[in-house]
This record gives sequence, structure tokens and C-alpha cells, in this order.
Amino acid sequence: MSVRLRIVDANFNRLREGLRVLEEIVRFGGVRPALTADLRALRHRISTLILQHFSRSELLGSRNTEQDPGREFSGEPKNNLQDLLTANCLRVAEAFRTLEEVAGSLRPGLAEKIQAIRFSFYRIEKDLAGADVPEIKLRGITLGKNKMKESKNRKTT
Repeated sequence: MSVRLRIVDANFNRLREGLRVLEEIVRFGGVRPALTADLRALRHRISTLILQHFSRSELLGSRNTEQDPGREFSGEPKNNLQDLLTANCLRVAEAFRTLEEVAGSLRPGLAEKIQAIRFSFYRIEKDLAGADVPEIKLRGITLGKNKMKESKNRKTT
């Protein structure tokens, strides 16, 4: 099993997961509707690129979650959506850079393509940095800037 392939698999997953979290915050938070489409397009663009160069079975075959020393890491809890937004922007940027270097070392010409997508993300990240994430109300639970609280007007379904 290739260590570099395991790194590609882990960071490909991390990147898509981070983009998806950002996409959902923007989508449900009503931050800027056009950013939802931009994040979704970026997630599909990097997925298509990576899967053109690495088969799904190749990536899955390199995975070894049982012996992954990082599987016990849970990270710092995030208390509000702004913290989640910031943490996932950092996660995505780090995963992009790791993919660029490691996947690029396995497939000639891939690093430049990942770099172009990474810089597209930086433009989106700049837009997100100034975003004020409003409260989101879902089924009686309010997720706000400062805390999670139960809504007083909770509806039963």
C-alpha cells in the first residue's frame, strides 16, 4: 500500500467534506446564495479531476482506517457557525495544498490543475471571510453566532 496514495485518499475526503460543510452553512444560512453554487461547483470540479487520475477502487484500496493514528482525533468543538465556517475554510485550504503536492508527485501535470482549483477556492474564501452568518432555525433548534439553544416556539411534527 502506498503512503502517498493514502494521503491522497485522506485529503480528497477531507477536502470534499470541508467544502460540503461550507456549502451547507452558506446554503441554509442565506449568506450569499451565489456562493452555494460556487462551492458546489468547486466540490464537483475537484472530485471530477481527482477521479480522472485515481480510480475509486485505488483510493479505497489504500484506506486503512483501523490503523489510522488520526482516527481518535476529534478536534476542538465549534460553538457557532462562524467558527465552523473559519475552521472548514482552513481545512479545505490545507487539504488542497496537500493534494496538490502529493497527488502531483504521483501523476505528472496534476499539481498545476489542482493549484488552479485551489486559487478558485481562495477567491471564494475571501468572500466567505467577510460573511456574517445569521441564525439558522431548524425544527425548533436555533443555531446562532454565539450558542445553540432550544427555541421557545418549538413545533412538534
